[in-house]
Amino acid sequence: MTKAALAEWLGVSNKTVSKWETGKCMPDYSVIELLCKELEITVAELLDGDEKADKSVRVYDDAQVLGLVKRIQVLEQHRTSMA
Repeated sequence: MTKAALAEWLGVSNKTVSKWETGKCMPDYSVIELLCKELEITVAELLDGDEKADKSVRVYDDAQVLGLVKRIQVLEQHRTSMA
């Protein structure tokens, strides 16, 4: 899948996908699950930047990670609106 096709499928711009690729920003909470599904990876793998090793053990699951990402984004939005 091309960057343009992925961007269109997720409803974001090519520039947004480029920023994710270069680490300039993270995907919004609302698209993380769709992105992981399309890339066939877990949320932890997306955020770690590495594929899960066969015998590795994670101490958190996708729901926990998504909850943390959502809370961080809400806090950042609140902080920005207060500035």
